[in-house]
Amino acid sequence: MPSTENVANDVANVANDVVNVATVINGYTLTESEKSVYEFIVSHVNASTKEISEATGVTVRTVQRSIKELENHQIIKKAGTRTRVEWIIL
Repeated sequence: MPSTENVANDVANVANDVVNVATVINGYTLTESEKSVYEFIVSHVNASTKEISEATGVTVRTVQRSIKELENHQIIKKAGTRTRVEWIIL
């Protein structure tokens, strides 16, 4: 029978493994910044880069780079106008 200490260590290791699982979409592994931006866009399809930045704690420039990578890998697509953006999740 496993000791309580071993069971506790196993539970902690499983929790760490879940946290460390990479997010892969369309065969592309997202960086932490890209993941934050993507997750926000999924639930806020009309968000501006400034709003995304404020909500995620990522700089506006990093949000812009993340969006460009997500678009390049056909994960999201920008639609709408310059003042009225809409993100399409592909």
